[in-house]
Amino acid sequence: MSRIALTAWEGRISPLFDVARRFLIVDLDGRVERAREIVLLGGAEPGTRAHGLAARHVDVLICGAISQPVERALEADGVTVVSGICGDVEV
Repeated sequence: MSRIALTAWEGRISPLFDVARRFLIVDLDGRVERAREIVLLGGAEPGTRAHGLAARHVDVLICGAISQPVERALEADGVTVVSGICGDVEV
């Protein structure tokens, strides 16, 4: 089972993780979706949101852009970051 998080803003992948507050978290078993939820993560610091995703056992984050320090923090928590992605998010 994998847990994937996508930054979500107005139905699209948020352009910058560092200001994202809303995340779509999807649990996948292979290619089969088992569950999904919208999570709102507050906090002024992007690192706080990064640790919030790690605390929710997210394996992969898909986002537009992300600052290097926050990306390193996520990866240190075991989250694989896939950035440079844009497009619609089915919420």
